Amino acid sequence: PRLSSAEQMEAGLRQLLGGEERSFSYRVGEFTHSVVVNAVALGRLARHVELGRSAYLPFLEETLTDPAEVWLSFERHRGTGLVVLRHRLIRAIRVGAKEAVLVVAQATRGFMEAWTFLPVERLAYLQKQRVGRLLWSR
Repeated sequence: PRLSSAEQMEAGLRQLLGGEERSFSYRVGEFTHSVVVNAVALGRLARHVELGRSAYLPFLEETLTDPAEVWLSFERHRGTGLVVLRHRLIRAIRVGAKEAVLVVAQATRGFMEAWTFLPVERLAYLQKQRVGRLLWSR
């Protein structure tokens, strides 16, 4: 179901997480990585996600536990100027006979800090997400 406000998106995140916060794990080869997702922090980011895309919210868990690609990059934080190592998890998920959605989640120091859902038809956007070094893909 599509949500009609950022507050509903935050409530949807709490429902997905089963509370305020949850840790998700994904494997890259023999290593396991964990990402903590906080409903309040992501709820603030929900204001930047088009509410019509809220129907894709359940795909966030799938992306965090079974990404199709994991990229690592050192990036400078726009606000602080500090350089941090970011993990970018990417997955395309079929949602109809000819439709798919691209899910991108970004984590720093084990905490999810950004996310988005986009129709796969925007392949140029996918290429922009492939920054740094490809750590893993299937």
